[in-house]
Amino acid sequence: MTICPISSHLTGNYLFRVPMPQEADTGLRIDSEVEVDKITTVWVRRIGRIVGRANDDTMDQVDIALRRWLDL
Repeated sequence: MTICPISSHLTGNYLFRVPMPQEADTGLRIDSEVEVDKITTVWVRRIGRIVGRANDDTMDQVDIALRRWLDL
């Protein structure tokens, strides 16, 4: 499975990092960023339980950043 990690270390590099706020839906304890520039692949069995969800707006921003990073 290909994933984009999420980090609580905020860089402000919003060209390839998508802000993800701390909210009940996201399951995050503090504001974070989706690290599109650190895309990686992991074994599916390493994926655990669902802890939260990104809203549609955030996922649209991740999609745009991924297209930019992958030059699609």
